[in-house]
Amino acid sequence: MINSRKDSFGSAKKVEKGFDFSSKFAVYSETPDSSTYDRNNGRKSDSDSNKRKVVDNEELYAKRSQLLHQHFGYTDESNPFGDKRLAEPFVWEKKGKAKHSVEDVRSKVEEIKEVKHRREQHEIQKSMLEEYRQDSHRGKQEEDYQEWESKEREFNLKQIIAKSAIRVADGREKLIDKFVLSINPNNIFFTSPVDVNDMFSKMDLQDAKDAMEIIEANVELLKDQTWLEYFKALETIVKNKFESSYESFGIAPAVSEKIDQILSKKSLEDLDVYEREIKKRLAGTGIVDTNFWEAALSRIPFFRACRIVTHVISRSNPQPTHTSAPITHTPQSKSSECPSDSLIKPTKSVDYEKFIKFTKLDEDEEVFDSRVELSDSSDASLITPKYYNRIIKNFEWTKYNLAHYDTDNPPPKLVQGYKFNIFYPELKGKIPKWKLQKDGKENDTALIRFIAGHPYKDIAFRVINKEWNTYPNKGFKNFFDNGILHLYFNFKKVKYRR
Repeated sequence: MINSRKDSFGSAKKVEKGFDFSSKFAVYSETPDSSTYDRNNGRKSDSDSNKRKVVDNEELYAKRSQLLHQHFGYTDESNPFGDKRLAEPFVWEKKGKAKHSVEDVRSKVEEIKEVKHRREQHEIQKSMLEEYRQDSHRGKQEEDYQEWESKEREFNLKQIIAKSAIRVADGREKLIDKFVLSINPNNIFFTSPVDVNDMFSKMDLQDAKDAMEIIEANVELLKDQTWLEYFKALETIVKNKFESSYESFGIAPAVSEKIDQILSKKSLEDLDVYEREIKKRLAGTGIVDTNFWEAALSRIPFFRACRIVTHVISRSNPQPTHTSAPITHTPQSKSSECPSDSLIKPTKSVDYEKFIKFTKLDEDEEVFDSRVELSDSSDASLITPKYYNRIIKNFEWTKYNLAHYDTDNPPPKLVQGYKFNIFYPELKGKIPKWKLQKDGKENDTALIRFIAGHPYKDIAFRVINKEWNTYPNKGFKNFFDNGILHLYFNFKKVKYRR
């Protein structure tokens, strides 16, 4: 049987040699037909491709069955191999799977690239946002630092200015302190005309450096610009200590003294005229001593500054008709007075009622009328001057008072000082004066007597006999202006030490 099978397959084998069975009847998972594509994405439609594969397989199966039966007489039911699927075409599924796998890998690679790109963009945006935040934080920190630095500088400048007031309060004021604090009308340091040039010429270099620091602090914190010219003038005067104008021009000391002597007598208007004339002379074509005139021109700003400061001081410390100086009073002194030989002219009548109306009492002030009749002043032809006096009373919070009193139950008020305003509108001759006298046998009180001369009587008031504080910044005033004698003083505060 085996031989018969061999014989029976001989022709078949022969036929197989001249017929490529595998290539003729083999089929692949993908047909070569590429005419059907998806219109949306340019690829074959999956449904169309599957339908095409089914049709091809059926046609190929029918064709294979025909050929097998035609050439060999084989069918799926009758063939020497016992193969019921003899005519079924061979499908190479691995090839299709491999191709799909490659496409999947490619799509995933593209997807990974896209995700990576999005991540990189996100990181860039995140980095930019972080950099923006850091810049904003850095800018805020810089603004805060600048604000802190500005406040610190302002605090230091205020401390420099405050030191002037502290030195004056302690009685160890410097020359520049007096000029700086004179812008306050309550501070009277100069009771007579001042020679600014002479005063500052005696200042040493260290005091000049300190003065420059104080002036610069006042200029930087200056709120009222009306005082700017005054402080700039002070600055020019102090700078003169560091600059020797004449040395650079080769002017002899004798000549320089002559120039200063001439310029020191010029008013502000004269200095302006003099400056224009010198500039005109230097700009001319004639023969001039250039060094001399340039040296004189360089000194004009200094003397102009001296005139400005002198004018401000005389306006802030009004002494229109006389000069006076603070007295030194001690509890043991029997008499003190404020004499002057300066003559005054009669002033126009002073409106007493108007003065009282516009002179308001402070919270710690009371009207004072403790007048004492003088036995040696009985001339009926003389006028009793009018007066408007005040007594200053306030609490003293000593340790005892702090322990036994509070704001709801305060201690008794104690006398702190006095303010005398004596009216002499018709006074002729010398300025009025005052002096302290003993109050009989009383040691706790004293009499203060005001003496004006004809046509006024002398008047006296009883005051507490304590030591006075004669510093201007402590409220002391002693001047005669517009027919009114003003005498204000406070008592020194006694500090008890163990």
